[in-house]
Amino acid sequence: MPKLNMEKTTVPARPRDKHANVEKVLSTVCWMEDVLKETQHRTGYGLEIAYRQEFTYPRPDGAGTSTSGLFDRYSRGDSAPCGAKLKWLGKLAPLSHRDITPILMEVMRQSTSVYFNACHYYRKLSPHIACKLYKLTEDVMVYGAERGDFYEFRPITHRLLTDLAVQGDEFSLACLLIMIAEERYLDTPCDDIEDDDTEYLQRRQQIVVAACHCLVFLLTLPRYRPVRTALVARIRQRFLDIRRPSDKKLLLDRYDFIGIAEAVSALKADALASGKLNKTALSQRRFYRDVLAGNYGTHMADLLSVPFETSDGMIHDALSRECFTPRAIELEVFRERKGHRYQIHFGKKATAIMKAGLADYWVETCPAETNDS
Repeated sequence: MPKLNMEKTTVPARPRDKHANVEKVLSTVCWMEDVLKETQHRTGYGLEIAYRQEFTYPRPDGAGTSTSGLFDRYSRGDSAPCGAKLKWLGKLAPLSHRDITPILMEVMRQSTSVYFNACHYYRKLSPHIACKLYKLTEDVMVYGAERGDFYEFRPITHRLLTDLAVQGDEFSLACLLIMIAEERYLDTPCDDIEDDDTEYLQRRQQIVVAACHCLVFLLTLPRYRPVRTALVARIRQRFLDIRRPSDKKLLLDRYDFIGIAEAVSALKADALASGKLNKTALSQRRFYRDVLAGNYGTHMADLLSVPFETSDGMIHDALSRECFTPRAIELEVFRERKGHRYQIHFGKKATAIMKAGLADYWVETCPAETNDS
């Protein structure tokens, strides 16, 4: 009987796999962005040229060797590393290798499961986030305990949600999305929840608002810039566009996540230049907290506030924003020169996956982009 190889490496599956999905494409592209940054190369082709001898392989017809644009395919989401290439890249870019399957993508992929095991994902969070959510105790048994430890979850308060939002990283956003997915039962009317479910829906809506703020702060990070349009669409589809309480409707079509993130990025750059902000995590959390509190101007606080509509039809939005035009879901960095950016679209295989998974959010072309070109 042949010996089975039980060792498996957790990597984003290849988009051509029948199990490929939006999250696998996004995680591959974000991971490749980190690899390029760590190896100080602008494009996948530049990385391939530098290490061509390491990745050449015989052509099927025996006519010489080829690399076939391997790293460009990773950058476009059309393929994913495996085997010897994955091990070699792990040595070349060890810091990026450990984040090849981030917790945020895992939560996004499993959010629509019939049974969402929130405790399983809470245990995967970074300690600086986990300590805000629960404490270990020997007196109280809470569902999800393992190895003799019992988790006593702290109550969800406005202060806790603000603390999570200002972290502005993938762990805090994953935590907020876990909270939303954990209460998925609110979207299915049943006998257990009667007419008094408004309180539960209002609490979950507060979590959604905190997730919106955290997502904006996350979009200021370079590693998520290539996929920010698709990332926003996926999170809206899976978590934010949910059943709402009857007295308040969030108007997310008026909330331009990417435009707000660009404004926050510009403000952050000015704060760094003036010395009001440094690159430590503590300083950035204080900066985000001050922005939400209006200490950097009421305009920024109003920009970050989520517009909503009450049951009487009154729209509450200090800036009177209109519904923004959806952006085409595409990569926004790398090769093709457009204005002051290099732009490249998702690859053919990745595009098919994105269209299938984001059918309600996909836009083939945008009028604004057509006019700029």
